[in-house]
Amino acid sequence: MKRFFVIVMAGLFLSLGLYAQHIRPGHDWTVNSSAFDFNMTIVVQVQHDGVVDASLEIGAFCGEECRGTVKAKYETVLDKYVWYLVIHGNAGDPINFYVRQAGVELDAETTYSLVFVANNIIGNPVNPLVINFTSSAPHDYLLVTDPSQLVAGRDYLFSTTKVLDVDNATAITLESWEIDVKADGTARLVSLSSDEKLEGYLFAQCVFISGAYDILDVTNAQTMYVVPSGSTLTVDELNTVDVSNLIVEDGAQLVNASPGVLATLQKSVTAYVDVDEADGWYTVAAPLKAAGVVSNSNMTAFEYDLYEFDETNLTNEEWRNFKLPENFKDFTPGRGYLYANNHDMTLNLFGTLNVSNTSIDLTYTAGRTDELKGFNLIGNPYPHVIYKGQGAAIDDNRLSDGYYLLSNDGAWQVKTYSDPILPGQGILVMTVEAGDFTIVKTTAMATAESSASKGRSTGLGRIALRVNDGASEDVAYLYGTKEGRSLRKISHLDNDFPELSFCLDRDRFAIAHVDDSVVAVEVRFDSRRVATYTMTWDLSEWQGGHPYMIDHFTGVKVDMLTMQDYTFETRGDEPPFRFQLVLDKALEGSVTVFPDFQGEGIFQVIDLTGRVVYSQQGGNVIDTRGLAPGVYVVRLIEGDRERTEKILVR
Repeated sequence: MKRFFVIVMAGLFLSLGLYAQHIRPGHDWTVNSSAFDFNMTIVVQVQHDGVVDASLEIGAFCGEECRGTVKAKYETVLDKYVWYLVIHGNAGDPINFYVRQAGVELDAETTYSLVFVANNIIGNPVNPLVINFTSSAPHDYLLVTDPSQLVAGRDYLFSTTKVLDVDNATAITLESWEIDVKADGTARLVSLSSDEKLEGYLFAQCVFISGAYDILDVTNAQTMYVVPSGSTLTVDELNTVDVSNLIVEDGAQLVNASPGVLATLQKSVTAYVDVDEADGWYTVAAPLKAAGVVSNSNMTAFEYDLYEFDETNLTNEEWRNFKLPENFKDFTPGRGYLYANNHDMTLNLFGTLNVSNTSIDLTYTAGRTDELKGFNLIGNPYPHVIYKGQGAAIDDNRLSDGYYLLSNDGAWQVKTYSDPILPGQGILVMTVEAGDFTIVKTTAMATAESSASKGRSTGLGRIALRVNDGASEDVAYLYGTKEGRSLRKISHLDNDFPELSFCLDRDRFAIAHVDDSVVAVEVRFDSRRVATYTMTWDLSEWQGGHPYMIDHFTGVKVDMLTMQDYTFETRGDEPPFRFQLVLDKALEGSVTVFPDFQGEGIFQVIDLTGRVVYSQQGGNVIDTRGLAPGVYVVRLIEGDRERTEKILVR
């Protein structure tokens, strides 16, 4: 596929610079757990301005380095959301916390911090640690077109260039400055407390809006209203006058029930580096009532590429190019599209916002024999976050569990029911049947995977596997139930990315389902590069047999309950069937601790109150069948030496 470019609307140039600097510069939320030998756990209830918000993800940081992240988990018995945060580190490390929503870090702060203590446990599901984040509200700068109208005591942005340079713009309060308006319309600010003078321009400013309203009028044509990144505006009745009057920035969302609202949804695009490479692609969609985005926006400027996916095409030309005269001209609500550009740009998708349920046709071509059979590229048709799964906007028995989201560097990333689908974002879903399909207008989070999986509560949970070489990664999920539809694995656009999958019936899956009779599953790993990879796993939702990972190449058998990761090397030409996941049924109801233990010792199991609830002498396999679900500390006493380790009983 070829490539493409995009232009920013001139009318929005000013406003972009004015509000961008008030959004918190996001941290890198990548966790390198293999760099640390120790961890601790905190069980948290996350609040935003005093309200529990299950859409938030909390991150633990030591300085600028992320030491752990986690999303909310719903505890059915307790009827509440809890965050189980594992923090990696070394003794004495200072740990601070941040939150993000739908992948965007919020401008919110908490006074809570801690000092890292290895193997420490803070909080429990019944009495979690409460961490409240308080919003840092951005300034509402006045809109002023005449410098003589400036009012002392109010905040403004001052720039030394006509075209606002965000890096050089200065926020000032006109209490300590005298204003001298020059003949050319520029303003000179003279300090009242020093000899300092500022020569330049004062700019009109947009007003930030967020929060919840019953009725909101944004009808002042001279004011630009902006919902800034990381914020949510919820309105029952919203009145607007023009598409350039209301701006929803990339990373923000608008939850609105009023028909006829005019607005511009912005989506940031990073330029691709090389026309022959797979980077720089985006799956995009339009949150608008009717088609027309392509012809009414800045998407077709410069060198750009824009494709529609056609699953019914059997000639290996399923990606239809917008530029060809006989192909599509406008976006269809509910459809997703593939887009790239050789400029860093802000796409402006503007028109009348969609507030109704959206119906599209799903295709399933029986004649297809490749991995893309049954896949459809759909899109979020609303200016707010939606989800896929039970009780969410995308909930259909014909769809396989999960979906794919294309990363900017060319990887089809598998996502699950807890992952948000952002405004303006397209996703790749798999269906087993053609027909009409409806996306419901709701912000509700999914409670589980697809509706075909309603019996999952009786299953064995799931195992999440992840491989990472520091530059790229891939994920695959195994569910311990036959209920639900497995998601077939598809190849990345960039062939250098590793591909991890579970193999069932000679087919590979990114999300696989097996029943409790299965004792082993082949794990396929495709890598075309010489590299060192680290495999990690998440067993927090697994309730089945004791899992082991077997590396057929090295003969290593990894106990996944006692080890956190496994590092291995690839030559780039190995057969893909390297690993096998073994589920040892004989060890259900037991946990192996201290794998290096040899000799004599006393093992004590201690609950969160400090009470010893079980003890045994010798043997490092602990019988957990008599223990209530929860987190425990196991103490090993070997003469005058003591060691501790945490275990989780499900």
